[in-house]
Amino acid sequence: MDETKASAHFAGEDRDFWLPMSRVIAFEREADCSIFALFHNIGECIGAVDDSTVLIGPSAATLKQCHSLIRNALIGTGAPEQEAAELVKVYCYPARAAMLDLALTFKILNAAIYGVRVPEGSKKKAEAAA
Repeated sequence: MDETKASAHFAGEDRDFWLPMSRVIAFEREADCSIFALFHNIGECIGAVDDSTVLIGPSAATLKQCHSLIRNALIGTGAPEQEAAELVKVYCYPARAAMLDLALTFKILNAAIYGVRVPEGSKKKAEAAA
């Protein structure tokens, strides 16, 4: 079974990020680009070294777009809009390396576009079947 929710350590704890259609629309209006365009813009310029995401070339993606996507994905999991905005303001660039924001954005978009496999027998799979 696939789901479209991403999980990552952010703002000092493990959090879920989800883009229901309403948040996709809100992001696309704010960022003036589609989730597919942002995914492409990030994907063509990143790679992996060991367990780290690295920049391997220039990208048309902006931090403003990344921060908007992260904020909308937090709201998608039920965070109040003000709280989501504050989390992005406090915990994203310049509070941490910009590459971490780019990598988180790509992870959220990958889950939204391709889905994330839920392992057989997992708690999430059991909850989805109930």
